[in-house]
Amino acid sequence: MKKIVILTTYRTGSTAFCDALSKKYNLKNLDEHFHEARSPRYHEYFKITDFVMKIMPDQIVEPHFSKLIPKCIVYGLYRKDLIKQIASYYLALGRDEWHIKKDTSTCNYELHLDHPHQKYLMWVAVNHIQNSNRNYEKLFRPLVTKEFIYEDIRRTYLKNSDFDIYNKPKNYKEILHRIERLVEGNTAI
Repeated sequence: MKKIVILTTYRTGSTAFCDALSKKYNLKNLDEHFHEARSPRYHEYFKITDFVMKIMPDQIVEPHFSKLIPKCIVYGLYRKDLIKQIASYYLALGRDEWHIKKDTSTCNYELHLDHPHQKYLMWVAVNHIQNSNRNYEKLFRPLVTKEFIYEDIRRTYLKNSDFDIYNKPKNYKEILHRIERLVEGNTAI
């Protein structure tokens, strides 16, 4: 019996990591099993003997979380590059496209960064990722038995996944620059 829980935040490669671990160990991939859209299924994981799932800080559902953690191998996954993590969340949020499978054709696009909606999405992304990362440190890191870093496993573990790196717009460098200014406290983006 092998049960793996990955405690992580958004845009850390966690979908690809769950996919790769499920293949390597022949586990059922429950993905974001505690996601709010899946609330009627909270008890299903008790019936499955071998699985991998991920949980984000805003997906802690009690008492299920506290009952689950002691029965599992608990991995942590985080991303060192905060600016690129925020950019990834911003792009996924704006396009409502959260994962890309390998061999998927991707479009060549550019975002209109001065549009008020894009500015708002960027602000949302910065705040959401920063809060999520703070909660990872406070709530998750003490529970982790082994921690993985996205930048270190991207070319090893994640290469065995069916998922690929999110495609970047033509003005990606400008997006990174504006996010960096927001993070540093300069709100004039």
